[in-house]
Amino acid sequence: MPHWIWPTMIALVVMDTVVAFVIVRRRFSASVVHDGSVDFARVHQVGKMVNDRLVAHMQSWNGANAELPEALRRSVEITRGVAGDSGITLDEAGLRLVVTSIVVVHKLASRRAVARAFKSLDAETKHAAA
Repeated sequence: MPHWIWPTMIALVVMDTVVAFVIVRRRFSASVVHDGSVDFARVHQVGKMVNDRLVAHMQSWNGANAELPEALRRSVEITRGVAGDSGITLDEAGLRLVVTSIVVVHKLASRRAVARAFKSLDAETKHAAA
């Protein structure tokens, strides 16, 4: 294997992380607020804590698409709890973004499967409200 492969792979991972951070910051900066200002240091800290918990939680999921909505619903609750314990408020879109990112990055489910599962949850919520 050429000697330049590992540095290139590390550079790509770092660049992907930076790009993801910039996109999240631009799209959801209004949804991540602490005392009127965005505190990305705390968001990063909560993200690390949520990552470990969500990976452990999602690894207990058996991989069946029928059970994915419930696993994601619980993941959103875990994320909300960790963020709340850290004093950071995330709206529903922000919570779902964190969950989706972690699930997809760890290849626990595809982005498409996650989107379908969240749509299923939304449909269940509307049906229950009616």
